Formats: sequence, structure tokens, C-alpha cells
Amino acid sequence: MVVSAGVTNQTLDRGLRALEVIATATEPPTVDGLAERLGIHRSMAYRIVRTLEDHGLVKRDSEGRCVPWTRLTDLARRVQFSLQSLARPELESAAQDLGHTTFLVVAVGSNAVTIDSVEPPATDTFVGYRPGTRHRLDRGAPGIAICAGGPAIADERVEVSKARQRGWARSSGEVVPGLGSVAVWVEGAGDEPLAALACVFLDAERPDLELVARRLRSSADRIARSVLQP
Repeated sequence: MVVSAGVTNQTLDRGLRALEVIATATEPPTVDGLAERLGIHRSMAYRIVRTLEDHGLVKRDSEGRCVPWTRLTDLARRVQFSLQSLARPELESAAQDLGHTTFLVVAVGSNAVTIDSVEPPATDTFVGYRPGTRHRLDRGAPGIAICAGGPAIADERVEVSKARQRGWARSSGEVVPGLGSVAVWVEGAGDEPLAALACVFLDAERPDLELVARRLRSSADRIARSVLQP
């Protein structure tokens, strides 16, 4: 059987769209709310939710709201581990070249979460930045970079728009007073970036931000190629 380019499975497409809505929703949707979001009949939305429940990807709570469930978390953890493994050599290389701690950040809901970091070798003074650190997605250079790597949205911060035009994000004291950061996004296969690659430093050090951004960009591009290569 020959399948023409651009032909998709409509049922699978709806199921994936439903899973995306449920996984990213600020307020968990009911089946009726999901049907409205997808523009489909309630009975179809119900069948999609039941199928996702059967696979452990979604669960309905006591009020009938659809929330992400354990199998989805497990799959996300596996993807995150693969991303960390591929990014680790670039984190190490960038930390050595820049003399600053570099770290990898992903979006988890409305938060920017650090999943790996590397401190510079042979440097007496540096800023530590531990995995598990999280902050609002629209604050701090890594979060701004992730937002800038996606499509523009209404009412986004002017810093996001500037970062999108410039190709990199910067921040000073937004997450931790006295600390500055530069970040670039790691391109994904679709409209959304995979992650942000960042470095952190004392504001008093005043590094060349454009130089830092160029070095991070070269690593981010190599990470993207490693992740997305066929």
C-alpha cells in the first residue's frame, strides 16, 4: 500500500491532540471541555479519553476532570533521560570554554526545570546551579528562551519578543538576586523547542553576553542535530 505524503490518521491525530490538551492544560478539562477544545462530539471525546485511560496515559479524578497519568510520566522521563545523555558532552564542553556553569532546562507545565548542569573545571569561583531547580517559565533567561523558541503569543513579555529577534535570552536577578544568565533554545522538530541551554554567572563578572550566546548556540545546534537525526 502506498501512502501519499501529507495523509494522516484522523483518529490518531485527535487522540494525540487530546493528550496534548490534557497534558498542558492549566485547569484539567472534563470530557465535555475536551470535546469543546477539539471541536468534536462528546461521544468521540469520551472514547478518546477511555482509550487513553486504558493505556495509563490519562486518568479522570473524582470530579471527572482529565489529568495526565503515570504512563505519560514514565514516557516523559525516558525522553528526558535521552535528552540529558545527548546534551551532556555539550554541557561539559561549553562549561569548560566559558568558565561558567552551564545547564539544561525543559518546560514542565508553567515552570522551567533544570534537568542537568555542569560546573566549569579548574575554576576557583563559579555559581552552582543544581538539577531540580525550577522557576516560572516566563522568568529567567532559560524560561524566556524556551518561550522565544516557540510561536509568538498574545501578551507575551517584551523580553520574549526581543529574545526571539536576537536569537538568545538574557536576564539579571530575576530568579536569584545578583545572578545573571544567558540562554538559547534547542530547536525541536515542530513549533516548540526541546529545551534551553544556559549559563549562569555573577552579575559583577560582566561577561561578553553575545560571545556567551554564540558559544551556547553552537552547542544547542549540535544537541538538536543529535536528538533529531533520523
